[in-house]
Amino acid sequence: MTFNRVLILGNSITFHKADESLGWKNNWGMAASVQDSDYIHILIRKFKIKNPEVNFKYINFSQFENEYEKYSLNNIDSLKQFKPNLLILRMGENVDINKIDINDFSAHYKDLIKYFQNNNPSLKIICVSNFWRSPKVEDIIKKCANSEGVSYISLSHLDKEEFTAWGLFNNSAVGSHPGNKGMKAIADLIWQEIEK
Repeated sequence: MTFNRVLILGNSITFHKADESLGWKNNWGMAASVQDSDYIHILIRKFKIKNPEVNFKYINFSQFENEYEKYSLNNIDSLKQFKPNLLILRMGENVDINKIDINDFSAHYKDLIKYFQNNNPSLKIICVSNFWRSPKVEDIIKKCANSEGVSYISLSHLDKEEFTAWGLFNNSAVGSHPGNKGMKAIADLIWQEIEK
């Protein structure tokens, strides 16, 4: 299937604006060395080979991860109106596991899926779980994907130093993000699912 409108909702791995306090000077997926090496831009190149006219949108959606229990999906109406025919949910790392049950992350994650499915029945959705291993969050995302009949990708096997940018940045939080090797691995796993 050829996708014309692709939407990716992610977090700092998807996009992080420059932040001097973190020693991060770039405006792309943390912590790729250049923009073309983050997983977003690897995917964009792959999509454009298949369809040069593809319309691609991606945002840092970490506010949802941090505040899903009170986040209004009306805030992203413009993204729904974009009418994607492929939606990739690439997040989970910022979800507080200590509040995951009391705030019912599962229900809110399902609501996010249904929000985009509504009036868009042909939409393909891929849920991509955590780069940093978090069994509880990963299990919820997997169960939500299964219950809503959408695709699921696990990244937990990438939670190794070789896939991070460890030692390349003074700030360990930045360095723990995927480096170029990790970004390529994420893009490859997503692309494999798209090609099925």
